[in-house]
Amino acid sequence: MIIPLNVEDADTAQRILELQRTAYRIEADMMETDDIPPMRDNESALKKCGESFYGYEHEGAVIGLVSYHLKEGMLELCRLVVSPSYFRKGIGRQLVEFVLREPSWDLATVCTGSVNEPALSLYKSEGFQEAEELEVSPGIILTRLEQTKAEAESIKKPS
Repeated sequence: MIIPLNVEDADTAQRILELQRTAYRIEADMMETDDIPPMRDNESALKKCGESFYGYEHEGAVIGLVSYHLKEGMLELCRLVVSPSYFRKGIGRQLVEFVLREPSWDLATVCTGSVNEPALSLYKSEGFQEAEELEVSPGIILTRLEQTKAEAESIKKPS
């Protein structure tokens, strides 16, 4: 079940930070670095980020989460994390599809490590297309993907 997460609640914020550090550790290892921004987040950063957070709850625990920012028709997926114990079970896909049901966007974007093939594959299967590669620091390359609402609706899957 997908539920809203309140980052203003200290316990919730700490659970988000623990989950994202665990999940982003895998991506950091793929990128052969410890220097990816989500691993440096703290409670204050979460509270100030302006993102909407939703968690995937299973047996009373949040095992995945997504956050996004929506402004003037631009939907930016900011975070997508799943507990490594639950990789490849469709949780990330459900979270992405949940966000894409947001009604008031025209363009959706997301960035992920260019070496993160599972994430790239997920986003592409949801209709995102590679837009550019960004070297955010020496040796750290991200791929930015995007899709328009029209593109998303043309590949809409049956509910």
